[in-house]
Amino acid sequence: MGKFDGILIASDWDGTLAKNGVIPKENIEAIKYFQENGGKFTVSSGRYVEYLKQFKNLVNINTYTICYNGAYIVNTDTDEVLYEGFCDEYLFEILEKLLSLNLNYKTIALYDNINPEPIEYTVEEFKKNVDSHKHKKLYKVLLRSDTPEHAEQGVNAVNSLDLRDYIAVRSWEISLEIMKRENAKGEALKR
Repeated sequence: MGKFDGILIASDWDGTLAKNGVIPKENIEAIKYFQENGGKFTVSSGRYVEYLKQFKNLVNINTYTICYNGAYIVNTDTDEVLYEGFCDEYLFEILEKLLSLNLNYKTIALYDNINPEPIEYTVEEFKKNVDSHKHKKLYKVLLRSDTPEHAEQGVNAVNSLDLRDYIAVRSWEISLEIMKRENAKGEALKR
């Protein structure tokens, strides 16, 4: 029996476990020690699976990995999926309302179940082809603004809308993510 048996540590990726894609040596050593003594370690991130897999040689995740803020939970060694949650068409109503406010969002990234990396469009490209995206199974969307102030205005604007079972969170300094509430990190950790 190890002194950390039955304990799970789930770390965010950006700015917590890693900074600019670099994992400090002391973090790697601490995780290894924790696991050698019975602990389970995972990452709970807004990042996509393929991004996180490229760091497997540095950090051993010895349980399921939480991706897309909680919309996808997977064993990255076996590719066994524990949970997969998608947005519905109401997401597009939210996006239409948000984009009509002209809050200086420049790009929108769609995280779907087909492409290993997000698909990114300018907001104008997305508006022109919005109907072509409604059939996609999306985990979340991410919008990038031009300034942190505009990003914060966007979060406040979205959260003032009738989101039903959606949430808007600020990520990075200039980004806003929209996802189903049931697919957030806290719910994923419960799963």
